[in-house]
Amino acid sequence: MNKYEKDIQKLKEDFEKDVLEYTKKFDVANISADKACHKYNDQVNAINGSRQNLYIEICRLYEFLKRFGNVGISITPFEYVTEDSKFVTQKNAVGSLNYYNNDKYTSNFVKTTAITTTAIFVPTMLPAILIGNTLKKRSESKKALQKMQNNYDEMKISWDNDLIKKNQEVQFYNCATEIANLYRAIIEIVRMTINKTIIPELTGIDAFLVADAIKNCIISDMDPGEADILSIDSYKGTAYDMHYIFVKNVFDYYTMIVKFFTEPLLTNIVADNKVTTEEEKTFKMKVNQIEQHTKLLEDTSVFGGTINE
Repeated sequence: MNKYEKDIQKLKEDFEKDVLEYTKKFDVANISADKACHKYNDQVNAINGSRQNLYIEICRLYEFLKRFGNVGISITPFEYVTEDSKFVTQKNAVGSLNYYNNDKYTSNFVKTTAITTTAIFVPTMLPAILIGNTLKKRSESKKALQKMQNNYDEMKISWDNDLIKKNQEVQFYNCATEIANLYRAIIEIVRMTINKTIIPELTGIDAFLVADAIKNCIISDMDPGEADILSIDSYKGTAYDMHYIFVKNVFDYYTMIVKFFTEPLLTNIVADNKVTTEEEKTFKMKVNQIEQHTKLLEDTSVFGGTINE
């Protein structure tokens, strides 16, 4: 066996080892991607369930706001979109039978290994024709080795790229899950804000408007049963301005959350199987706006409603 044949045999052994090593790494990455995807989908399913419950709360808020002014047309369940799940595409690792037999690089590599020669011992006094044949065989072995090495290098690049893509897939789902966690948290904040802060406060303001109308009737020696309830705008700039401000803030809050929850924000972000820095920044900005407005409502509440109860 000449030097090149030995190198070919060594290269073939290295190839077999690399196939096993890559397969192991790819399988680990593929399992991680699958788990990360399932974790994301679990969050999406929970989000969709929470969103449907929140839809009921938003409609309830709409009915309250109608008492204080024109709030437009209520959103319908068809406008209240759901977020889509994602799926991992299972892919054969290079070590599997199908991939091993069909891949263009592995096929070329296996075929090339057939271009080997039988070791020949050449005494110094052998005829020149035998020496020529030996040199020819060595030349063929050298060319075969070079071809195998080139194919091997191409295969390793291809494998590394596949592994990088699979690991990027894991990172994508982990990032998407973080955004989904934030999404789920803001749903709960909005739901609690409506139930614990806004509705109690609007109930109190509504009672105040009725009581103030009755008081005005009594002062004017009118029948309280004929009390004319003033609009909330009538209290702007008065001693009861805080009620006007709160209602105005609730109208703004309603507009904000309706816009937020009638857009498939999460689905749009992950549609291209990547989460850009700009997409993440924009989503967090929208969530932050809702959180800030939530704090504003809590701070301007007069009747003690709070989401921390």
